[in-house]
Amino acid sequence: MLDTKKKIKFSIYNLSALLFILIPYSLIFSIFLTEVILILISFISLKKNIPKLKVLVRENTLIKMLLIFYLIIVFSSFYNQSKFEIILKNLAYLRFIFYAISVSLILAEFKYLKKYFLFSLISCYLLLFFGSLYEYIFKRYCITFDESTVAQFTGNFRFCSEKYFIGNLIRPDRISSFFGDEMIVGSFTARVLPLVFFLIFDQINNLNRRITILSLTFFVSIVIVILSGERLSLFYLIIFSIIFLLYINIKYKYILFIFLTTFSYLIITSSTVLKDRIYEQTYSQIFKTDGSIKFFSVEHQSHAISAIEIFKDNPIIGIGPKNYRYECRKEKYNISKYSCTSHPHNFYLQLLSEVGILGILIPLIILINIFMYFFKIFYEKLTFKSDNQEIKKLLINMSFLITFFPIIPTGNIFNNWLSIIFYLPLGFFIFEKKNG
Repeated sequence: MLDTKKKIKFSIYNLSALLFILIPYSLIFSIFLTEVILILISFISLKKNIPKLKVLVRENTLIKMLLIFYLIIVFSSFYNQSKFEIILKNLAYLRFIFYAISVSLILAEFKYLKKYFLFSLISCYLLLFFGSLYEYIFKRYCITFDESTVAQFTGNFRFCSEKYFIGNLIRPDRISSFFGDEMIVGSFTARVLPLVFFLIFDQINNLNRRITILSLTFFVSIVIVILSGERLSLFYLIIFSIIFLLYINIKYKYILFIFLTTFSYLIITSSTVLKDRIYEQTYSQIFKTDGSIKFFSVEHQSHAISAIEIFKDNPIIGIGPKNYRYECRKEKYNISKYSCTSHPHNFYLQLLSEVGILGILIPLIILINIFMYFFKIFYEKLTFKSDNQEIKKLLINMSFLITFFPIIPTGNIFNNWLSIIFYLPLGFFIFEKKNG
């Protein structure tokens, strides 16, 4: 009887490990499935490790700060009398913090998991790489878009049919691969890349093999991000590449940098669609013909001004998380026809307008600490030669830098998919800090 109970417990805890490995695939194919996985691994892991959970909360300053941030979110939601369904969603935000803690506990329990998680991530990158190439070629030779961007299958090839198509039929200048109509393949690739590199340094001990995998991953990432047409993701990739090659001392890194830059330029200029999307659209949106300069675009600037005006009227606690979409409808915040949208498209403007000064304090403290870390290592030593612990710390901080980077257009900070991407590296950070 006791053996049977042990077997049941063993299988349940191994289930949490298996589900953890499947997270990268679930993020691609189903946010609902990702949420189910998140709930299951959190429940299984936290139920078993309540004493460890208490210790982590007591000893980890970052967890305490995130819990304070959560309480501010909830208080702002109740204070502003948000709609009942919004209050429930804001209360449920706590699950992301528990998710990060659960990841750290699972990694501590199953020592082999990091290697399998790395295999899962790399296989996902390869899947998205081939899916992106397939969609790009398909759109080039099998589909034409009319003036209203309605897709028409016109190619003479056997496979030029909708039933063989992978990607999106919404935008001719955007590639989404297996994400379908959700055009976030570049975002996934760029945001998760520091974690992939972290795991490569952590799990691949052979130097030549490590350099080979790093180079191939770099190559695959560049192709995916450029083909995706996601300019913000390309910016993240550029920032990551510069910092990584600046601080990591590997052979031929300057040759590698020149090669990657030239390769990226050739990809972009080889396609009029990509060139128009990345160069010409960006320039025309920022620099207007009347000589004015916009905050990335007329639309983004309108969102920003509306968010600032809302903040001025609600400076301390904001208007409540996820309430911008309702508040921007008011006439006094109607700066232009572009003012109102689901969120202001910048994390810090969104926090200022929705949770005020109190809500933005914790993210600002985290951002300042991230910048202080990079300034510190810049002055102390310009490169890391062979200290894997320092390299891994750099890469985890790169994950946080991409998340918290200011003064750029972003998604909704309270979006479920983005939140899972944000909190995933935090689980590894907590584990490393506790067991490193």
